[in-house]
Amino acid sequence: MELSINENINPANDNRMLTKKLLAVNYLFCLVLIEVLPQVKIYHMYRQFMGILTELKKDASPTASHNIVALLMAMKFVKIKTNQVDDFEMGIRFLDDLGSNLLEMKDKDVKHAVAGLLVEILLPVAAQIKREANIPALITFVSKLYGPMNELASKKQHKLV
Repeated sequence: MELSINENINPANDNRMLTKKLLAVNYLFCLVLIEVLPQVKIYHMYRQFMGILTELKKDASPTASHNIVALLMAMKFVKIKTNQVDDFEMGIRFLDDLGSNLLEMKDKDVKHAVAGLLVEILLPVAAQIKREANIPALITFVSKLYGPMNELASKKQHKLV
C-alpha cells in the first residue's frame, strides 16, 4: 500500500496531496475548537476576544476588515450558559459589547458579520428562555439594540416583497 502511494506522487500531485493534508488538519482543529470552546469560561474568552478586536480596529491596513470578519466568524460557536445568573450576565455583557461594536462599525461587511454573530449566539439563548427574563443586563442589551435595529429592519430595501 505504501509503495503504491509513493509511486503516484509526482510534482503535480504533490501540491494536491499537501492541500488535502492541510484541509484534514484544519478540519481536525475545527472539531477540537467546537468541542473545547463551549467548555471555556466566557470571561477569559471575552477578555481575549475584546483585546484582539481592539487591536484589529486600530489597524489601518486593507486586510483589517477581513481579519475582523474572520475573528467574528471564529466566535460563532460560543454558547452562553443560562443555568447560572453570573455566567448568564457575563455572556450578556459580552453580547452588549458586540452590540456596541455593531452600532459603531462603519464597514458594511464587518457590520453584517457582527449581526450574524449576534444571531448565532442569541438563537440558542432565546430557545432556552421560555418566560420573561428580568435580568438588568439583558434589559439594557435589548433596549440598546432595539431602536437602531428596528430602524434598519423598517427600511424599504430590507423588507421582503
